[in-house]
Amino acid sequence: MTNGFEPKHKKAGDLILSADWNAAMGEIDRLGNTLQDITTKATSFHGPLTIAEALNVKGNVGIGTETPTAKLEVKGNLKLELGEAVNEFSSDGTLAGESNQAVPTQLAVKTYVDHKVKGVEARALESFETKKLQVSETLTVEGATQLKGSL
Repeated sequence: MTNGFEPKHKKAGDLILSADWNAAMGEIDRLGNTLQDITTKATSFHGPLTIAEALNVKGNVGIGTETPTAKLEVKGNLKLELGEAVNEFSSDGTLAGESNQAVPTQLAVKTYVDHKVKGVEARALESFETKKLQVSETLTVEGATQLKGSL
């Protein structure tokens, strides 16, 4: 990657050979041109990329896509440090998928809970059974009352 330039450790007062000087200047020139290419022409990087500070991006960022349509668009799985890899946000209001890879949307959760609550309310109108019932205010009974045991 250094085009033949191998830095040599020198002591103060050592002579610099013209070949060493030329190789060093060639490497500096190459690095400068590479940096210029990166800042003006770069469209992709190959290999790992480490960003040590904040990354400011104008426009959309795509992972797995060259044409993102959102601020951050990920095509494929998204995995955080721990847990399952997520690959979709589900709008299924029945939550029937039983997938660890789908995260339900807020509307899907609300639809599911509302449906379950309505089911409980409907069953409570027909009959209600419990082992222990404690009423802290007034209990009003309409219709016939049947009591087994003592009051």
